[in-house]
Amino acid sequence: MTAKINLLPWRAESRLKRIYYFKIQMVIFLVVAGLILLSWHMFLQQKINLATKQTKYLQQQLDLVEKQMRDNGVIKQQQELKQQAINQAIKLEQQQAKFIQIFEAVHQGVSTNLHLTQLLVNDHEVKIIGQAKLLSDLKQLITKLSQIKGGAIPSIQKVSRQNNGYEFVLLWLYRGK
Repeated sequence: MTAKINLLPWRAESRLKRIYYFKIQMVIFLVVAGLILLSWHMFLQQKINLATKQTKYLQQQLDLVEKQMRDNGVIKQQQELKQQAINQAIKLEQQQAKFIQIFEAVHQGVSTNLHLTQLLVNDHEVKIIGQAKLLSDLKQLITKLSQIKGGAIPSIQKVSRQNNGYEFVLLWLYRGK
């Protein structure tokens, strides 16, 4: 064994060994740090991929829900349109029944000496325009119309003398039975 004497070659050799060990330690440290960084990077990349997949899945679910909501909205609109059509049909049927009642009522009041030229129906108001040979025929029409359930007493809007009779305009408020 050599005695460790404080000689220059020994110090230089010791310094070279320390530098060599330091370099080896530094390489090992860098490799370990690189492996740690690489594994951390891979871990974070997996988390990012998982989050991306979840985001895509959630976006697909949102798109599906939006489509269902649009479809439900379209179905609801179609149902509303159908209901409106049904309501319109019911209203038309009610108006048809009302018109039939009005025509029957007017028919009951018309005599052979009375001729109707126009029959205008607006909501609950009936305007009757016609010609009568005698005023008694017009009075008979007014009496018959006032006796009908759902109708008020007709009011005379106009009576004018013509060649062979009278031209008249009656306003009759009718609410139906």
